[in-house]
This record gives sequence, structure tokens and C-alpha cells, in this order.
Amino acid sequence: MLNELLNLKSGINLIYGEGGTGKTTLALMLARDFSKFNKVIFIDTENGFNFERFKQISQEHYESCLRNILLIKTRDFDEQCRVINNLENTKKVSLIVIDTIGSNYRVELKNNVKEVNKKMGDILAKLRLLSKSGINILITNQVYNFNNEIKSVGGEMVKKFCKFILKLEKNPRKMTIEKPNKFEYSFDIKNEGIILS
Repeated sequence: MLNELLNLKSGINLIYGEGGTGKTTLALMLARDFSKFNKVIFIDTENGFNFERFKQISQEHYESCLRNILLIKTRDFDEQCRVINNLENTKKVSLIVIDTIGSNYRVELKNNVKEVNKKMGDILAKLRLLSKSGINILITNQVYNFNNEIKSVGGEMVKKFCKFILKLEKNPRKMTIEKPNKFEYSFDIKNEGIILS
């Protein structure tokens, strides 16, 4: 059931939610599934790729999956932009994950809003272009509270580039598909990953 639910769409797919809701767990599960057959690029902006967690999720496929994952860690927004804008030779890549797209952006936003928003728009346009060549794109994102409502960092600018949007909540654990069609599911996080309940 979860595999059908997470059947990535062509275009950019967004998973967002508060810390501890399972964004990285879902990203690791998808990286596992895609790396069984093809290369995966995993851009880690928050040092969230935990090898032990990936081993729990991948089980007996851990080593073979890990061989097909190129892990890139970025320290700041400029490096994140450089890495994404330089993604060129991606012929054997089936999935690109950015976990999370908004953390470095959020920090940099304090300096120059206009310039930083332009850079974010540019990397989202680059990711959309890569998706048109047949590569699945998954971005995860942080949230902020605005008027007692949880919003994705980057707001509508990020969302307008996305074909599929999934919001995760933790009290109670709930995932809501917001786009293309609205559905809600309850879930649990176990050693082997996320399980629909």
C-alpha cells in the first residue's frame, strides 16, 4: 500500500513536516527502493543520512543499495545551489533526493531575501528540467508556524514547482496527500521504516 502511495510522479515530489515526522525515513525508504536497480543521488543538507538507520530500512539489501547511492553533504545554501546546478551527467540516475531543501535557504534568507529567493527559484527550475529527462525528484522540507498554521518553508514558491505534495504530522501520526488529490492516512514509524496503520 505504501509503495503505491509513494509512487513518485514525474516532476518534483515534496514531503514536508515538522522535525521527527518521518521525512528522512521516507526519503531513505525511497532511496533504498530506487538504488536496488539504478543510481541515486542523495543531497544531505542537515547531516540526516544515518547509515545505521539506512541499514535497518534496507536489511539484507544494505550493501548493494549503498553502492548505488552517491551521498553529497552540503554545508550552506551556496554549496547546495552549486551542487544542484552542476547535476549534469545523470544518465544512470533514477532518483535525486534533497533532504531538506529549505534548511540552508531559511538561514540565508536573513541576509538578502530577493537574491536568495531567485537562487531557490533557479534550483527548483533546474530540478524540474532534470525531472523532464526521466529522473524522479524528491525534496523534503521543514515547516514554520504562521497564524497557528503549519507552512512549508519557501511557501507557495516551492509548492508551485511540485506535482506531488505530502504533509506529515506526528500528534497523531498522519500523512496527508495535498496534491494532486487530497487523501489522509495514519502511519507508524518502525525499525523497517514507515508502516501505514
